[in-house]
Amino acid sequence: MINRTQTYNPKALNLSALHSATSKVTLGFKCSPELKLALAKAASEEGLTLSQYVEYLIEDIYEDFEKLLKENTSFKKDINQLKGSIKKYENEILLGFFNAHKNQIGKYINLKQEKVELLIVEPIDIYTIIINSFKPKE
Repeated sequence: MINRTQTYNPKALNLSALHSATSKVTLGFKCSPELKLALAKAASEEGLTLSQYVEYLIEDIYEDFEKLLKENTSFKKDINQLKGSIKKYENEILLGFFNAHKNQIGKYINLKQEKVELLIVEPIDIYTIIINSFKPKE
């Protein structure tokens, strides 16, 4: 008897059966005839069956995908760290100065005692001007 409160799907993936499987299982998908023909030709040239060839392709792609996922996770951590670092410098005061002086020329004297003019187009420009307004102790 089917429980009417649950949707019955005879093709639903049985994950518990896959976890306990000890031999290869079938994986099917639909593709264009052109793709199947190209894969079959490539498999034949390699001396493999179409099934073997597609399995090798998917295994390679899956391994690459797993590596990319790990790299992506690492990149996300790096990005979050960098965002935290940026927030230390792009605070409300700095952004207020930036908004008040955007597209204006900021002037300062660098460590070589040269007059520098800087068009303020991003917050780092304000930071550059402020940092250069301090002279190192001699």
